Parts: sequence; C-alpha cells; structure tokens
Amino acid sequence: MSERDVAHRLFDFLDQHAFRPVLHAQPEHYPEAQREQLRILQADTRARRQRFHAPVSASDLYRSYHEMLGSAAERDLHARLHALGLPALEDIRIDFEQMASDLGIGTSGAL
Repeated sequence: MSERDVAHRLFDFLDQHAFRPVLHAQPEHYPEAQREQLRILQADTRARRQRFHAPVSASDLYRSYHEMLGSAAERDLHARLHALGLPALEDIRIDFEQMASDLGIGTSGAL
C-alpha cells in the first residue's frame, strides 16, 4: 500500500470517528443554552479536519495527531466536546494507534 493510501486510510478513520460525529450533530437536539457552543465546536472541528485533510504523508498525519493531542487547546476542546456528549481525538487514540501500527506507521518509523 502506498504512503498516500495509508494517509488516506488514517484520515478516513479520524474523519469517521472524531470529526463527522461533531460536524453532523444537529443543534436542535441540544438545549438552547448549548447550541452556540455546538456551533463553535463545529467550526473548530472543521478547521482541525482541514489540517488533517491537507495532502500530507502518513507519517506527517501521525505526527500531527500526536502534536494535537499534546496541546493545551486540544485538552480544552476535549472537555468542551465531552460536555456535549461528543467524541474527541483522545477518545480514539488506542484504535488510531492500532490502525497506524497495522499500516506500518508509528514508533518504528516505518513507511
């Protein structure tokens, strides 16, 4: 599998499990007081998704994921997403790591 294919698979995983659930959340399913927060989180998620969607190598995507996890902004975003019952990048870390490893990406520096 080419590095581009691996990057695409990793992005699809993030998109399916972290980004789309937030982007597809319907404001009308939330109390009025939380709707503006949802809209803000959706805008933040669109920007984060775009960062990962840019044409990068699988190694760069993996590195960006970990850099994002380590940021204070991501920890804050995690808490705000959880307050609305939505998934955050940290929630899928173990599955993402497993998939990356299965695809030859990760601590070994392969690919």
